[in-house]
Amino acid sequence: MTMFHFFNCAILTFGPHAVYYSATPL
Repeated sequence: MTMFHFFNCAILTFGPHAVYYSATPL
């Protein structure tokens, strides 16, 4: 359950950042 919680937090944390960086031209 710990690993599931870790991956869940990772997805919730890096998900919006990935969308932001992919939507913003560097």
